[in-house]
Amino acid sequence: MANINVFTGPMKCGKSQKIFNELKRQLIAGKKLQVFKPTIDDRNGIEIISTRSGNSINATCIKTIDELLNYDTDVYFIDEFQFLDGDVSVIEKMASDGKKFFIAGLNLTSEKKPFGKMGDLMCIADNIEIMTSICEVCKSDEAIYTYYKGKKDSDILVGDSNYIPVCRSCYKNLESAKSNVKNIENKNNKINNRINNKMIINI
Repeated sequence: MANINVFTGPMKCGKSQKIFNELKRQLIAGKKLQVFKPTIDDRNGIEIISTRSGNSINATCIKTIDELLNYDTDVYFIDEFQFLDGDVSVIEKMASDGKKFFIAGLNLTSEKKPFGKMGDLMCIADNIEIMTSICEVCKSDEAIYTYYKGKKDSDILVGDSNYIPVCRSCYKNLESAKSNVKNIENKNNKINNRINNKMIINI
């Protein structure tokens, strides 16, 4: 049966592992399949998908959703879908024509905005599993957000070093702390500007 299955949630919730688990099942079922990943995601090497538990598999790199039309298989596996550009109606049409999809991706950016085309994808999905992670601040098992610890000037910063999964409460606390630091920095900048202006006038 053709359908669209989506695994989503914050980082470190096991989305990629879900892809691997289902891939094994489809192989046992004798299905012809192919694995895809965004070209921009080169964290674990080009054309490789890896899980945090140590599993890895070769994947075809694509930039846009419509590139899937160039490949004819029974089952399409796509990891890190949030990095792909294009129209999800391509996937909907392919599913209507008998193709099956298993897709993993972050549902939200670290600013809690819909990430890329993930929102559109979830609207056309037959099955959606929204997963949680372990909060790296309070260690609860209800982390639903991905938080960026540094400063960002773009939604897309590929890499794990400054990203952590957090629960709703810890996200709020971290944002408040960041806001307080920013206010102090702004205050110090204003003081320094006043001092510099006075020095210029005196000179």
